[in-house]
Amino acid sequence: NSSLFTVAVKLLKAFFRFAWVEGSACSILASSALAAVVRLLNVFLRFESELFDIEMTFVF
Repeated sequence: NSSLFTVAVKLLKAFFRFAWVEGSACSILASSALAAVVRLLNVFLRFESELFDIEMTFVF
């Protein structure tokens, strides 16, 4: 799971670098892709925390 997070961070860095180099048109594209990645991460993290809560309720 942490490896997935590091992959996401690397993707974000790549997006930012690409947007910085390529300029406005590509930065718009990158920012929309970035928003999609962030949304996916939010969903994934929420799912993970729910799983964690379920596991904790089973433990205690």
